[in-house]
Amino acid sequence: MVGERESETAVLTVLERPTFVKRPSNVVLLADESVEFHCIVQGDPVPTVRWRKDDSDLPRGRFEILEDHTLIVRQVASSDEGSYTCMAENMVGKSEASATLTVHGQYNCQMRYEHLLLKSFSFYVVNWSDFQVDSPSEFVFSVVP
Repeated sequence: MVGERESETAVLTVLERPTFVKRPSNVVLLADESVEFHCIVQGDPVPTVRWRKDDSDLPRGRFEILEDHTLIVRQVASSDEGSYTCMAENMVGKSEASATLTVHGQYNCQMRYEHLLLKSFSFYVVNWSDFQVDSPSEFVFSVVP
């Protein structure tokens, strides 16, 4: 045949920047509970995944990252509140997804009259603006975290 030429088979490789299959979700929980932030990504080549808290590397210690990139924070405290970001990157690009952790604290309270303990109890605070006292001079409210 005229004008026809055969060549070796060519391979076409299509690369894909990281995209999220499952993004982390915002979580509200009580102090001392555990939380899991899920982060499932895809891309070609397979993206590397890392987590950050409030635009900084995760502090060492209580954070665990599973093989499927799930971030676990055990026994959360108010210092764990903030934005957690899952960052996925490969040679084609980078993607980020964030979620916010809100921690409601448990407090122990004692009601006293002079030196007499009237009542001791625990409670959780959701919104400090819900607390109102009509006569602060007659009521002392001390909270021990």
